[in-house]
Amino acid sequence: MDRPLVLVCSCKKNTDLHEFYIKVFKNKIDFLIIVGGESNNYIKDNFLYLNCEDSYEMLHQKIYSAYVFLYKKYKKDILKIDDDSFLNIEKFLTYKFKYDIEGFIFPGNFSNYVYHENKVTDKRFKQKISDTNLDPYVFCMGGGYFLSRKSLKYIIKNAPSTPEFNNHLSFKKGREDRMIGQSFSKNLEKLKIKNNGYWIIEDADNNEFMYSVMEDLIIHPFKRNELEVLFNKRKPRLWVLEVKK
Repeated sequence: MDRPLVLVCSCKKNTDLHEFYIKVFKNKIDFLIIVGGESNNYIKDNFLYLNCEDSYEMLHQKIYSAYVFLYKKYKKDILKIDDDSFLNIEKFLTYKFKYDIEGFIFPGNFSNYVYHENKVTDKRFKQKISDTNLDPYVFCMGGGYFLSRKSLKYIIKNAPSTPEFNNHLSFKKGREDRMIGQSFSKNLEKLKIKNNGYWIIEDADNNEFMYSVMEDLIIHPFKRNELEVLFNKRKPRLWVLEVKK
């Protein structure tokens, strides 16, 4: 079975993480690291350079640009992770991807969300986000999810017409995962969807969280030093809980 292309969402400034993932993934899996801020789209070494803004508030459009480019360039499914996600490489090499979408399906229903506020570069985007209108959209938590080529086709076609795609025009943080969910809203019956995520830590009061998807194939998020230990020692999930305490 052909393995998906692993897509690591990052930015230019996180050079230490780039070096780390290249060291861990090189010659083991097919992967690309996404960065923006270029004048055109191209692949060099293990990087996908994109002609888009490299800021956190424009992450949704960076991801969209990557999917459009890769759909034409590669005939592969995609496993997308963030650059603070742990990917179990041994499990990845044997995991059976059977669905069009796999991840932690989260339908919204939150208010006064502020996780993004310390990451945006433009202070006008420091607006609290509320999403209390539960709907049938597929909303995978963005730290790690799987997309088949069939689902990618719907994203490429439908994402530009979703409300989330142009949120930045009113200085609202565009959410990549919500944009993707809205892209599927009219085609859910045509896609095979698997919700296989769960919370490891969920502390809304302190804005602390960690979750697992695809039978601990991906765990998100981690700090840099925690990733180094995890990839080198492969400790079980209970040890992961100890790291976060």
